[in-house]
Amino acid sequence: MCKIPSKKITIYLPSLNGGGAERVFAILANEFIRLGFDVVLILGIAEGPYLEEISAKVEVVDFQSKRIRGSFLKLVKYFRKNRPNIVLTAMRHANIMVTIALILSNVKSRLILSERNSISISLKHMSTFKAIFLKFAMFATYRYADKIISVSKGVSDDLCSTLAINRSRVQVIYNPIETNSIINLSQEDVDLNWFSKISSPIVLSVGRLTKQKDHETLLYAFSKVIKRKKAHLVILGDGDLRDNLLKKIENLGLTDFVSLPGFILNPFPIMKKSDIFVLSSLWEGLPNSLIQAMTFGLPVVSTNCQFGPEEILENGRWGKLVPVGDINGLADAIIETLADGVHPDTACRSLDFSVEHASKLYLDAIFPS
Repeated sequence: MCKIPSKKITIYLPSLNGGGAERVFAILANEFIRLGFDVVLILGIAEGPYLEEISAKVEVVDFQSKRIRGSFLKLVKYFRKNRPNIVLTAMRHANIMVTIALILSNVKSRLILSERNSISISLKHMSTFKAIFLKFAMFATYRYADKIISVSKGVSDDLCSTLAINRSRVQVIYNPIETNSIINLSQEDVDLNWFSKISSPIVLSVGRLTKQKDHETLLYAFSKVIKRKKAHLVILGDGDLRDNLLKKIENLGLTDFVSLPGFILNPFPIMKKSDIFVLSSLWEGLPNSLIQAMTFGLPVVSTNCQFGPEEILENGRWGKLVPVGDINGLADAIIETLADGVHPDTACRSLDFSVEHASKLYLDAIFPS
């Protein structure tokens, strides 16, 4: 791809469903508009909780395709007709598809890809065939990108070593967190009837109910916590493992001590009133929920997974880090954090992840001098 100056930025996402990548690019689209750029947001399907947060000044194009591959031919046709100068996208399958669509459309756009998780770890959790296919597809397509944005230094290192990509083509930009917006949203009048009935100290976790987030280890750890400390665990999010986790909660005798209210568009009133935040992931890129919790000054406990938590917490300076999958270690860290009277000023650290700083770095990558 090549460098072409333009004030219009075209972003492609499969949807605006409730994930970290979707929220980040909704934030960026609005910030680019605020800074005076034209933004086209192409969606595989225009649905998801973040859709209503998109500025009315953003041009939204709806391909009405629930499956990502259903957008491919429409994307090729769109590129040929509109010939965008700048294309920005995120998430691996979207990155691959957008790159191939640009090649087939013979449009010389400046292409910016965003990589948000550890490739090597993700490949280990796939079947051999899927892992080989995905690695080959990424190896073949990522080379066409003018710039690849990674969300942490760890993800950047992993990307370069796994795909043999030159480090000069990869730039680390931390996920932007809308501090003022988050604080304002935390003051909204939302239905917290179920939440207000919880009388114990609240341990909060936020994330999709998937294998990556390893809520099973969190549940085992919490079953040990309540034997030594009064507490209630709230896990916000939805996903394929919901039924499995509900069964695990019942089997562990945690029905009265754990709440799974599902995905909540505005989790911040709950976050604000919680006592500690816990991240139990097997791997990450840069967990937004951890930074968001720190915005409220919550004490935090996190697995020291690849990648992100160690960078955010600066090797434990701002919160406790425990080994991945360590049930006893996680339980002890939660108990100690609940018992501690003094905690690090996590709100101070969260200011290092501002929207203004992240958007400036994105624009520097999009429009290099």
